[in-house]
Amino acid sequence: MSAITEIFRKYTGRNGTGTLPSPEFVAALFRRGQVEEADSWCQRILRAVPGHGETLLLQAEIILARDGEPAFRRALERIETQLAGNAAALCRIGALWAQIGDYGNAGLLYRRALEIDLNSIAGLHDIAETEEAAGRIDSARLLYDTILDAWPDGSRAYTRRAIMLMRQEWGAPLPTPDDKRQEAGLEKRIMMSELGEMGRFGHQLSQYLALRIVGRVHRLRVEVPEWAGRWLFDLGDPYPSGRLPLLESRPGVIEKALSEEPGWSLAGRDFSGYFYCPAHLYAPHRDFIRTLFRPSEHLRPRLEGAMARLKRHGRTLVALHIRRGDMAKKVNDARYWVAPEHWYLDWLVQIWHTLDAPVLYIASDDPGMVKRFEDFAPLTSADAGETIPGAEFFLDFHVLSQADMLAISPSNFSSTAACLNQRATLFMRPSPKRGRLAPYDPWETNTSNTRPGA
Repeated sequence: MSAITEIFRKYTGRNGTGTLPSPEFVAALFRRGQVEEADSWCQRILRAVPGHGETLLLQAEIILARDGEPAFRRALERIETQLAGNAAALCRIGALWAQIGDYGNAGLLYRRALEIDLNSIAGLHDIAETEEAAGRIDSARLLYDTILDAWPDGSRAYTRRAIMLMRQEWGAPLPTPDDKRQEAGLEKRIMMSELGEMGRFGHQLSQYLALRIVGRVHRLRVEVPEWAGRWLFDLGDPYPSGRLPLLESRPGVIEKALSEEPGWSLAGRDFSGYFYCPAHLYAPHRDFIRTLFRPSEHLRPRLEGAMARLKRHGRTLVALHIRRGDMAKKVNDARYWVAPEHWYLDWLVQIWHTLDAPVLYIASDDPGMVKRFEDFAPLTSADAGETIPGAEFFLDFHVLSQADMLAISPSNFSSTAACLNQRATLFMRPSPKRGRLAPYDPWETNTSNTRPGA
């Protein structure tokens, strides 16, 4: 029973059906161009149910269509006052501000909604995807950015934003090079229908890698949905062709798939989870992995230009990855840890004077990190002179994979970059047992952002 029907039954003693239409019906009238009739019904509904949110929002759209932007602005300001405590309504009002290009007011309303109720992120997701589908890219981008500001670990917004902006920049992904293409004619298949929805770029690399290596070992066709790798690496794998039973991630499942007899297979399953695998089990496939994650044809000219600009500052590129942003929300969780920056500073002090014209590059999601390393005049992606829309993180990833010396953080992002790096003469990682950075082999030593023993 609708709110309007309930009101009429309560105050008139009769069923409201047939007396007042639903807001959905009135909206349909408006969409068909019956503006005056829709407005008349809105006024009648609001007399019966003052402050009815859906009707107020529809009335604002009618005012924009009929009376123009100044009247629309006044209507939105009035509605904001009436619905100030309603997070879902504030999200919708923000979308109406964005409709006229007022992204300042839109962002303010989105942030206010999240302050009232963080669960309104789900509503913002829905609005963002609606805006994206309608081709209102600036509006969708503001929504995705607002979500990620409030929830840096938001995989869905992270992936949708990346795909949207890369598609806007380059169009469809390029064809897959022969050396990355899957074997033709494979009958059995595996897939990950939720790739891009569980974890950000580092996790997505690990998930995709597990699929492709298992597929390679057991001759299985790998199917995945849209994800950033289609644009970043020219990976044009088949899309999921039908549902499969879920295979939940659990310790040892990939290890068993790679280590057991050839007949043991994960065929016909939809992988769900993170599927972490120790690097040494992937080591026999390292050349193939480096081929898979070779940057796309779109990216290579930009990356080469960026590296050339960085190299002008010195001859020995020392790169650090210091992860903070999304981990800041996890540091109070007993499972996770972050390495203190003074470990990296202590290491730099020890080695700096021994290097040939060193230049420091910091990859971090904490802008304040540059200040803490100012004695070493650090460079960041801003100094590289290139932007990769939707994949702003990728320049950091590429520099880590090309550095002459590399110190990672406990994360899939930099540990994967280290495995791809064929230039570095020294790899360092945080060692909780030693309380400092320690040398390691990316293909032999496991890294994790979970606390030792957790």
